[in-house]
Amino acid sequence: AVYSWQTRAFVAAVAGEWGGCAVNFDASGTPTDVPLRYVHGVGRVPAANMPFRDAVYSWQTKCEIVDVGDGAEISSKRALPTIGNEDAISSCGGSEWGEDVARVEDEPVVILRGRGEDKTVTKRGAFSAGARRLTFAMDGADAINVVRFCLADESGARVRVSLSVRRKTSDDGWELASAEVWKERKGQCVLDF
Repeated sequence: AVYSWQTRAFVAAVAGEWGGCAVNFDASGTPTDVPLRYVHGVGRVPAANMPFRDAVYSWQTKCEIVDVGDGAEISSKRALPTIGNEDAISSCGGSEWGEDVARVEDEPVVILRGRGEDKTVTKRGAFSAGARRLTFAMDGADAINVVRFCLADESGARVRVSLSVRRKTSDDGWELASAEVWKERKGQCVLDF
């Protein structure tokens, strides 16, 4: 693989710590409630077990991006909404988390890796990346394909989007399965959307 000057500039622009917030959306585009809460003194509690809870759609996030030689690895953490010890996360939870903050870690994602991936990058840190060909399962099971892109500006802020699509069963088209939208700033935090 050719590691061009533009790829090096892209990796340099995105590498580091990012603070932010994220919202998940279902197939209809409706934001989904954060599925877990951290109840002080109890631990992790499914939101469904809390009938009088307030809906929370935005996660506070922390993201680290490192150069892995043939791409950039994105490792993200999401802080659980806290009940009973709200001071555990400061107003800028994306960058100032204490050890006592309950969190969920996402599976790391590598952007730019592999010949089977189409990708476009800019020296400012914007990208689009995804499978060159969308796949589908032959046995009728859902095969999810993820397409990712990021819009970055000169201020150091960016918006990352992941679209999960699957083949429609009714015809040869594709449909949205879910989406994630991240609003982030390098070295700083971003409050809710």
